[in-house]
Amino acid sequence: MAGQIWFGRPGDFRWMPAPATGMSARNEGYSETINFENGRASVVRSKASHKVFEWIFPVQDATEYEGLDVYSEYATGLRGIGDKVYWADPMNYDTNLFPPGWAAPALQEQGWKSVAPLATVTYLNTAANSYLQPSRTATFNLNSIPANTPAGASVIIPIPPSHTLSIGHSGANIGAAAVVARPINFDGTYATVVPLTPLNPVNFTRYNATFAGSSFSAVEVYLRQTTVSAGNSVTITSLSARLDSLSLPTTDVFVSGKGTTGMKFADGAISETYVMQDRHLKGMSTSLVEVD
Repeated sequence: MAGQIWFGRPGDFRWMPAPATGMSARNEGYSETINFENGRASVVRSKASHKVFEWIFPVQDATEYEGLDVYSEYATGLRGIGDKVYWADPMNYDTNLFPPGWAAPALQEQGWKSVAPLATVTYLNTAANSYLQPSRTATFNLNSIPANTPAGASVIIPIPPSHTLSIGHSGANIGAAAVVARPINFDGTYATVVPLTPLNPVNFTRYNATFAGSSFSAVEVYLRQTTVSAGNSVTITSLSARLDSLSLPTTDVFVSGKGTTGMKFADGAISETYVMQDRHLKGMSTSLVEVD
């Protein structure tokens, strides 16, 4: 019997069939190699990348992949709010579910998309530590952003009902600025925003906020200021998130981001294979591309 994944978009997250085999993921970005007459070479490539997933459901008895047709309903926009989809990747529950550029926001310096495009950003070297923190730290000045609005970007992390999401912000806040988590209810509405209390980057504690999947379908994380002031800023060395079914320690070294931002169906969205024999069997494949 195939496993299940927590999949969907705000207003309609649900357990969906997962391919028993045939699920692939790859990182894609820009790359160009030039070979010279003298035998040397040049390689130009983006350090930033995006994920591409190929999901294949082989021809099976319909009962093996019950609910498979709902993927088509997400692709057509019938289910949930918005045009992107999100999923909780079981392979990365206990790593870091923030995407790479969110887990280490100073990667913006290397070409990754900013976690706060409307903010002014500066960078500095991270203090020496034994916790595998990123080498660089980013500070975002939010003074030009309207109060209580995201600083131009956000990321959604789904929470399966059987798990609890733990989150932590290693860094510092100045003034009325903060990294916040906004829980998403099962009907797509939002619960009260929770500012994340910063943790010392050169300390062992990585998590200090939790959100239960029995109460929320996902959380949205972003930067904001509650009042407009020239001094409001957020310093981020790293962001960490994991899914637990048990109560685990809040201490850990930093783990690089393994999650994804919003994804869209690509290449015709859904391809189906029919076998019309004594039993009517159907297989399906789809491509999902990370777009944020």
